[in-house]
Amino acid sequence: MINSNFSYKLSQEDKIAVNNFFDSQNHISIDQHVEWAEITVFKKICYFSLFDDNKLIGYCIIHEKMKYAYISFGPIAKDTATIPLMIESIFNYYKKLKFGQIVIQPGWMSSNSSLILNEISKKTPFKIDNKNNWCSINLKLNQSNEEILSKFSSNHKRSIKKASKLGLSTKLITSTEDVESLSAIYKLMCDNRKIISPLPNPKKSFVNIHNFLKYSNKGFVLGVYNENNLLLGGIIIVYQGNTAFYYFGAASPEFKKLPILHTAFFEAIKISKKNGLLIFDFGGYSKKGEKQMIGINRFKDGFKGDLIEYSEMLIFKTNYINNWLIFILRSVNTLWGKRKYIMNFKVLK
Repeated sequence: MINSNFSYKLSQEDKIAVNNFFDSQNHISIDQHVEWAEITVFKKICYFSLFDDNKLIGYCIIHEKMKYAYISFGPIAKDTATIPLMIESIFNYYKKLKFGQIVIQPGWMSSNSSLILNEISKKTPFKIDNKNNWCSINLKLNQSNEEILSKFSSNHKRSIKKASKLGLSTKLITSTEDVESLSAIYKLMCDNRKIISPLPNPKKSFVNIHNFLKYSNKGFVLGVYNENNLLLGGIIIVYQGNTAFYYFGAASPEFKKLPILHTAFFEAIKISKKNGLLIFDFGGYSKKGEKQMIGINRFKDGFKGDLIEYSEMLIFKTNYINNWLIFILRSVNTLWGKRKYIMNFKVLK
């Protein structure tokens, strides 16, 4: 018998069951890991689980804020045929709570979309947002390090060679002191670029992330240092299924002429390959071509991976009055300014 459950707190036994389910998946986002969500999501968290004869067959982590719910790369299921049923259960739950809207960034690729979306539409009406769905650059790691490097753009190869000549070196960050230094660089970079960070307290979040990666063995923090052992920048890589995923990173604006992140990413690729990961994901790619993202896209393009695109975002209107209020708030956000928010509707990234 199939039944579902919604909870706002998991027992230790439930956490272990969900984490084991997470570990059994080859293609999954770290956003759907319980401990990761606890340290990176700054909204109320709801845990949805689907059971068949008391055996977990699917779940997802849902972010709640006011009357808005968001699912990042979910729901997760052993059999994708159960996803429409899961979404129907989630829709009915939030309809009862009079939420205005549920937004889902599915965790499956766009190439697998049509069949799943067709089945969802039979159970629950939704609107498609094909402008904001997740895209990224993936690099397959089934090649030698030399072959991978040979395909980089000429600029990237020169930059990596330059980093070596300048005495830049990389090493895994293991001390809390260096993690805190990296968080300070990250904050300085955000301030310098006038970016609003999704982390209210980068120092606390970076330390928590580092501790999580350390005890779970689900990734690493890599630093780039100069000849005087001064930390210049670094990146945070998390393991999700068979993929190494770039989640956060920063290079000090004080040394912006140095190829800090070029050498960081190449070393992270080598470490990920050595640790048995099959894919390196560069953590997103903007389809919109915003001014600030052009340079970032160009940088990621230089590693010569493949552009991948996830399914369209799905928008479910569960209560038309509250959905209208959400629309008003989002319109106010736009009018108020591009970098000022009443509510943060962006994916936590």
